[in-house]
Amino acid sequence: MMAAAKVDEFKVIEGHLDKYMSYKIGVENLRQQLEHMFPKVTANYDLSKEGSTGTFMFNSNTENYGIERAEIGKAIEAEIERYELVISSIDRAMQHLEEKEQEYVQLRYFEGLKNRQVAQRMNFSLKMIYNTRDKVKKEALIRLRNLLMVNI
Repeated sequence: MMAAAKVDEFKVIEGHLDKYMSYKIGVENLRQQLEHMFPKVTANYDLSKEGSTGTFMFNSNTENYGIERAEIGKAIEAEIERYELVISSIDRAMQHLEEKEQEYVQLRYFEGLKNRQVAQRMNFSLKMIYNTRDKVKKEALIRLRNLLMVNI
């Protein structure tokens, strides 16, 4: 049996597993938002009027708007990075699970089925599903430990 601290840690990891598909959709939506805010354009500058010296101070609503959008863009990019960290961590951990363990994670967490439903879909006894779950938990506590530090 896992110690209480390990159970609490797994609940955090399990929360990320439960939200895996939401993270993937979230990344797509955040990228779409960035594309909407910052469409692909090429700037064109006229450098033929060089030569001024000194400091110019001005305040522009357009400039303020641009700075605000840039800050929002950076926040969106940071959110995408956090989501992608979780997604790639889970993907890597999944690659090294046995096939039945991968199927368990897919059905239980990504599709949201209850253990009884997973047992029916996999044609396993409920006892076999709980044994598979325990193996997945032990591996997840090692392989996905980094997710304990990800704040989303």
